[in-house]
Amino acid sequence: MLRCCWVVPAGGHGGVISVAAEIADAAAREAMCEATLLALHGTQPAFTLPASCRFADLAIPEDGGTATARSFLAWLEASPQDALFLNDVSELWQLLPFLPQSTVVVMVVHDEGARYTAPALANLAALDRIVAVSHHVARVLERRAGKSLEKVVTIHNGVTFPPEPERPPREANQPLRLLYAGGIDFLKKGVQDLAPVLARTSAHSAQPPVLSIAGGHDQRLQAEFGRCHVAQRVTWLGRIPRSECLGVMAEHDVLLLSSRVEPFGMVTVEAMGMGCVPVAYDVPSGTLEIVTDGVSGLLARFPNRRSLADCVLRLDRDRQLLLRLSRRAMADARRLFTAERAAKEYVTLAWSAASGPREVRRVPVREWKPMPTRPRLAPRPGYRRAIRRFLESHPRLLRWAWQRMAL
Repeated sequence: MLRCCWVVPAGGHGGVISVAAEIADAAAREAMCEATLLALHGTQPAFTLPASCRFADLAIPEDGGTATARSFLAWLEASPQDALFLNDVSELWQLLPFLPQSTVVVMVVHDEGARYTAPALANLAALDRIVAVSHHVARVLERRAGKSLEKVVTIHNGVTFPPEPERPPREANQPLRLLYAGGIDFLKKGVQDLAPVLARTSAHSAQPPVLSIAGGHDQRLQAEFGRCHVAQRVTWLGRIPRSECLGVMAEHDVLLLSSRVEPFGMVTVEAMGMGCVPVAYDVPSGTLEIVTDGVSGLLARFPNRRSLADCVLRLDRDRQLLLRLSRRAMADARRLFTAERAAKEYVTLAWSAASGPREVRRVPVREWKPMPTRPRLAPRPGYRRAIRRFLESHPRLLRWAWQRMAL
C-alpha cells in the first residue's frame, strides 16, 4: 500500500491545516493508503487528533532557522514515504531539490497570492506535481508562468459531513438568519461590506434579518455596525471549535460572503452541506466553481454592496426559492465536495506520478547547504497599514495587487 504524508505547519483549527487533516483522515479511513498527517510546529489547544490516519508532530519552534528542515529530513529518513503533499510549509522549500528521487513530491497551492504561487513556480523542476485547490488558482499559476503547465492538477478540497440536518421551511413571518463565518479581514474578506448590506436588508424587509459573526470579535467592525444603526441585530459568536462549526451553519439560512479574494471557499462548501444558502460576489474565484447562480446560491455583481443586499432581500421575499436553493446546495456539496473524493484524487495522483515517466531533477541531499529562512519582504508597518487601507477601498486593484505583492 502506498505511503502518503500530508505535511502542514502545525496542528490547529481552520484553514490549510483542517483541509489537509480531513483529506488524510479520509484516505486512511477508506484504506486508500497508509496516510500520515505531519505537523512541523506542534499543535494548538483546539486541535483534535485525526481518528483514522497516523499523526506525527516534530514540535519545532518557528524560529526561521534551519532546524525545521533538518528535523524533517531526519523524520523522513526514519519514516520513508512514497508521496509527500506539502501544504504551506515554507521552511521546507529549500529542501525540494534534495529530497529522495524515489519520493513523489507534490506542492499544494491553497491561495492565488504571490507568496503561495511563487515557490511552486520556482521549484517546478524538483516537483512531480503541483495541486491547485481550484481551477481559478491553476489559471493564476499558468498566467504567472506565462505558459501552460502540465504538472499543475486541480483537486478541490473536501469535507467530512455529518448526517443531513432537518431544515423546516423558514416562514415569511420569521427573520432570515444570516451568517458570516471566517476571519475578520477587511482586506481579502471585505467585512466592511457587512454593515451596509445588513442596513439595506433591514430597511427593506418586513422582518429585518439578524446576522451572526463566527470567527472572533473586532472593534472596528463593531463600530461599522453602530454607524449603520444595526448593531442590535448582530450577534458575535466568537471563535467556534471546529467540531461545532457545521452545527452552527445548520442553524442559519444564508451564508453572507463579501470576499474579494477566495481561492477555493471551504466555508462555502461547509455551509452548503448543511443547507445554508451562500450569497456571494461574482468575483473570479473558487466560489464560481462551487456555487451555481440561482440553483445552489445567489451571486451579486462585484463589488456592488447594493447588489449583495438585494440578493438577500430576494431570498427574504421568496421563501420557496430559499428552500429550493437550500436543498440543492446541500445535495451539491455532499455529492461534489467530500473529503473521500478529494482523498481518492490525491492518492490516484500519487500512483500516477510514481508509475509514469517522471520529469524531476533532484540532487543528493549531501549537496544541500542549509540557509536560514529569510523573512518575506514587506513594506514598513506604517506604510503597510496605509497600503492595506487604500486597497480596502479599491477592491479591483486589491485583486491585482494580491497576486503580485506581499500584503
